Amino acid sequence: MAIFTLQELDEQIAAFKQALLAIAANQSYKLGKREFVRADIDEIRKTLVFLDQERSKLLSGAGPKFVTGRIVR
Repeated sequence: MAIFTLQELDEQIAAFKQALLAIAANQSYKLGKREFVRADIDEIRKTLVFLDQERSKLLSGAGPKFVTGRIVR
């Protein structure tokens, strides 16, 4: 089961992309209660990678697969 819906992931990706662009221009950026500064650029990039991976998993249907079978004795 996915943690996020596709819409939630798209919204988060858009928000973190905005933060990345603002910080790249040597500014700070506030996202909710958190404020990011230039030193946080690595954290934002890691979060974007994570969100993109989660989005890819959701779109590909990746996840646990349940297989039923019978053990032959």
